[in-house]
Amino acid sequence: MYHKKFIFILSAFLLFLFFLNYCDKNSTQSKNKPPIADFTVTPKSGTIETNFNFDASTTTDPEDPISTLMVRWDWENDGIWDTDWSTSKTIIKTFSINGNYTINLEVKDSDDLTNTITNSIIINNTAPTAYFDVSPKTGTIETEFNFNANESFDLEDSKEKLKARWDWEDDGDWNTVFSSELLETHKFTSIGKKIIRLEIKDLGDSSSFYTSEVQIINSPPTADFTINPSPGFSDDVFEFDASSSSDVEDPTVLLEVKWDLNNDSVWDTDYSTTKITTYKYDTPGAKEIKLEVKDSEGETATLLKQLMVNNHNPIASFSVTPTSGTEDTQFIFDANSSSDVEDDLSVLEVRWDWQSDGIWDTDYSFNKQITKVLNNIGNYDVKMEVKDTYGATDTDIHNIIVYGDAEYLKYDDGTFETWIQSTVSGNYFAVHFSLPNGWSSAIIEKIEIYCSENPKSIALKKWSSTLVDGGYIPGNRFSIGNLSLSTGWNKYTTITEVPSKEFFIGFLGNLACLGVDTDNPCSERSWTYTSNYNTWFYWNDADYGIRVTVRQTSPDGLILDNYVVLKTDDFSKKHEISTSSQEIKGINFIKK
Repeated sequence: MYHKKFIFILSAFLLFLFFLNYCDKNSTQSKNKPPIADFTVTPKSGTIETNFNFDASTTTDPEDPISTLMVRWDWENDGIWDTDWSTSKTIIKTFSINGNYTINLEVKDSDDLTNTITNSIIINNTAPTAYFDVSPKTGTIETEFNFNANESFDLEDSKEKLKARWDWEDDGDWNTVFSSELLETHKFTSIGKKIIRLEIKDLGDSSSFYTSEVQIINSPPTADFTINPSPGFSDDVFEFDASSSSDVEDPTVLLEVKWDLNNDSVWDTDYSTTKITTYKYDTPGAKEIKLEVKDSEGETATLLKQLMVNNHNPIASFSVTPTSGTEDTQFIFDANSSSDVEDDLSVLEVRWDWQSDGIWDTDYSFNKQITKVLNNIGNYDVKMEVKDTYGATDTDIHNIIVYGDAEYLKYDDGTFETWIQSTVSGNYFAVHFSLPNGWSSAIIEKIEIYCSENPKSIALKKWSSTLVDGGYIPGNRFSIGNLSLSTGWNKYTTITEVPSKEFFIGFLGNLACLGVDTDNPCSERSWTYTSNYNTWFYWNDADYGIRVTVRQTSPDGLILDNYVVLKTDDFSKKHEISTSSQEIKGINFIKK
């Protein structure tokens, strides 16, 4: 009984506790309030790189402690919760797109009561990062520099959407317009350090800048020149012209030049903007000419060129006296008329080949004159070679005739004729010639007389067997004007007409004497005559005569080109003058 009573009391007590608890719970629910949402954000604005700190620790709830409250976040306030419920009240967030953002926070308490709150932040546009690389870093005004801005970037925009512009001198004057092309090339027009500025702009019109520098160095000039003439000779005046020299930075007119015209390390001129100089070399040979060109920055360049200054060949020339002779004639060969531009006559050497057979008969010698007897009859083409100090040579050839007893112009037995012409006062002194058989013509080129007074004319007289003393056949004399003679052997004019194969050459005039006596000129020698008899007075030591040069053409083309000297130490009456070979010599022929 007691046991049942105990069970009853226990059950009643438990039922009491249940109702007590139920009533207390309903009483609590009727008093619960929703939480109060609140949060802070730091910073209030930033960029897509900014870490924003969101803190909901200031959220409260009347019934629940803060730690039990749950929160969640909607970053764009678009109704889509971007986080799950969490009791963590803080969170760090970055945003990938710039703009204005409204952030929504929702708080929930233990009874699932909720509350929301919003707050705003600004995500600003970030400026791009400008950068470029340049290659090369150093160059001249001819160098093309390459600029590459492809390493520029922007956090919001792709590289393809960025735009660039360039200021090549960093002077604030942009040299290009904005362009999506991030590669550029440029040449600079002056030397020195150049600062290049790049501006990169993104779609939000934000810009950034980057500068870098290059060094534009001065390039040396280019040396060049011409030589005129080239090659040349030692008597040429050479012109050296550096007008073709050039420089990248400077015009040619501003370049300065100087010359070492013998490349002997001694400059022959000072620096000058005059590009042309002249020079004459004293000696032949290979010459080296150095040009140095300097620009306005002091940079220099040199150029070396070769010039051949040629030696003139000497000029060979010689004379021979006489031009023909016999086997015992002493011929004098004289090369003193040779010459050379560079060398004095005294240093020229000569050698002789007497027969032009290619075998030199003498060695080279400084002696320009030589005497030679040509022992054999015939034609000799005598060759002389002259050599200068540089080994250059030249030759000259003369033809020499060595003759023997050749046929020649003959004299009549009555060689010397004198007569008186009634119409002309004075004496006629004549020499009678006759052409050999087969010879048809003669040209009397030169007639000379040794006389102290002037005969009045020269006459040719035909031969006549009827010629008698004191007269001649009228009309047969051919006279050549009045001529003037001075003392000594004197040249007369050429006579091209010969009257016949037999003729006289005579002198008509006032022949007071045929010689000169320095003690008492002419007074001791004179002609005296009567109508039939003429006498020549003389002294035995006197030397008188005439000389006639005659050129004749033979039937076979041989040419007589010699002179005859009619001379005697013992003139006496006519027809009594000796004509021995010692006193009268003939004219011999030569072949041209």
